[in-house]
Amino acid sequence: MFKVPTATRSSFSRRQQPYTATSRARYHSERRAGETPKAAQPSQSDRGSGVSLSIISFSCGTVDSVALTTLTFNCDGLVGRYVNIFLPGHDKVLTLCEVQIFTSKLPTGKNVALGRSVTQSSTDPGAGAEGAIDGNSDSDFKHGSCARTRKSKHPWWRVDLNESYNVSDVRITNRADCCSDQLQGAEIRIGDSLENNGNSNRLCGIVDSVSGTTLTFNCGGIVGRYVNIVIPGPDKILTLCEVEIFGSELPYLHGKGNLALGASPTQSSTDEGAAAERAIDGNSDNDFRHGSCARTRKSKDPWWRVDLNETYRISDIRITNRADCCSDQLQGAEIRIGDSLKYEGNFNRLCGIVESVSWTTLTFYCGRIVGRYVNIVIPGPDKTLTLCEVEIFGSELPYLHGKGRLNFPKRLSFNTAFSRRCCTRFVSEHEPQCVFMKSLRHSVHRLSFTSSGDHMLIKTSHTPNDYTPDEEHHPAIRVLT
Repeated sequence: MFKVPTATRSSFSRRQQPYTATSRARYHSERRAGETPKAAQPSQSDRGSGVSLSIISFSCGTVDSVALTTLTFNCDGLVGRYVNIFLPGHDKVLTLCEVQIFTSKLPTGKNVALGRSVTQSSTDPGAGAEGAIDGNSDSDFKHGSCARTRKSKHPWWRVDLNESYNVSDVRITNRADCCSDQLQGAEIRIGDSLENNGNSNRLCGIVDSVSGTTLTFNCGGIVGRYVNIVIPGPDKILTLCEVEIFGSELPYLHGKGNLALGASPTQSSTDEGAAAERAIDGNSDNDFRHGSCARTRKSKDPWWRVDLNETYRISDIRITNRADCCSDQLQGAEIRIGDSLKYEGNFNRLCGIVESVSWTTLTFYCGRIVGRYVNIVIPGPDKTLTLCEVEIFGSELPYLHGKGRLNFPKRLSFNTAFSRRCCTRFVSEHEPQCVFMKSLRHSVHRLSFTSSGDHMLIKTSHTPNDYTPDEEHHPAIRVLT
């Protein structure tokens, strides 16, 4: 039976115990009772001693003891399609009551490292940095497809992706013909800074086991242009036979860029000059002390809002959280989008909730929610909202080329028979009242009415004379010139 957990490991920093929690609890409870653990009593289970577990040609582990009924092996991310369990030797019987295999899917998508600019701290003759992104994962150094530095202090390798990506996974192929332990302790770092040659950027993972040739690290969407691999310490050699980087381009709007830039922000309160405008100043510095973050006072349900000045279809929102301290304050924040300012806009449609602050930069896909106002609010008492940058990406609503929009007020024909069902009010030279239409003299392609944060798009016939709406089910609006 195969069981695949929903969560993936972010690195190989956690070592599993040699047996499961269930068997461990049972084992120790029997020991405390003064009994010999049942699994340790001599039995025919001894026939399983020496069993080897392998994936492709790599060994994951060997059963050295059958004192416990349930045995767990940490395979450290070995990559393979087939899992074999076999007993070497003659006259053996292999009995398996249950085999459970826990995996994560290999990263999919395009390897964004191919064809990029690479460099390294030093180069061992014939082993240039380009060897690690040549598309060849041959792990035999003698075949000439690996990058290697000279022995030095803190050797590093870096690839420039030319632009920032949301990096989801990094896969490293280590040397297998010898010396694989040289990669032990290597750090994978991702970011946009070249300070300290990029080796101080955000940490994705650490190589704490080299039992497998191919190592995959889940980076959780860290944003960065540079990916570094560095081994801290003196007298180190860094060898990389292949580095594959998987991620997605940052969201953007053709011709518009970040919609929040130049918009009008406000917030529920302001702490020590940390005004709302700081969250859309184009500076994603996440150190609050540098003066580029917005912050409210501690209060109930603190919120921040930006007015985009017109309605957009919002596709993505990227938030840069504070990193110098207190990042957990953003936990539970809600991102809301809509056209209503009722309750300050904090009950508009929900785009997402900050459920984890493990990363400084958080990106939310909003599914093209339509709205003019974008709110970020933290529900609850005694909360402080800090935002170092908010970037909003989307597209304009469709319009009719060459015609523009009809400008109201116009003379309107009202049918107030439907007023009990009407939730939209319109202001013209008449008193505000519900607007419907029964026939058309213009071919109106779109009318947008705002009510409680929702949009109603009404498309009409291109041949108005042929259009006869059913007054009971299809009320319409008549525009007279």
